[in-house]
Amino acid sequence: MSISDMVHRKEIARNNARLRRKLAWSPEHEAQACDHLLQVLDRLGRDSMVACYLPIHTELSPLQVLERCATAGRPTCLPVVKGPRTALEFQTWKPGDILAAGAFDTLIPVIGREVVPEVLVVPLLAFDSACYRLGYGGGFYDRTLQQLRASGKATAIGLAFSEQQVDKLPQGPHDQRLDMVVTERGVQECR
Repeated sequence: MSISDMVHRKEIARNNARLRRKLAWSPEHEAQACDHLLQVLDRLGRDSMVACYLPIHTELSPLQVLERCATAGRPTCLPVVKGPRTALEFQTWKPGDILAAGAFDTLIPVIGREVVPEVLVVPLLAFDSACYRLGYGGGFYDRTLQQLRASGKATAIGLAFSEQQVDKLPQGPHDQRLDMVVTERGVQECR
């Protein structure tokens, strides 16, 4: 498959996934998915630096996870986009810390020290049974996961509604698999 065919197939998949995610959203399912995520984080160790995203559009919100991590004293951070075609950087953050507008409708910490997370909670439009994810097309998380995995261990956890799962996503040569996907139904491990 040519690169232009891959780009076209992914854009069609993104359009379908945006609608599917919007229709799947419910506060009950969001709370259930976050409860499952907290159980996974406890299994991974309470000292692991956890990177979460702040939701945009109709993404499943991990804010209650960030709040509960902060209450428990677990270190957390947020991704920061530094430029096109770069890996993400991460800065410490906890609920209540000041945020400013960042790239792509994101919010980023105003004051935070740069850190390297061991666990990344990753947003997505869709995922498949092989734990590939479909993002917005910037490649930020793929570059970041490739870089972190090359220099050590990084666990990538997709956070989604179960209705966001599709049979198979188009895959490019740089697409990184998730280690697991957490939904309101539980945890899908990918080994």
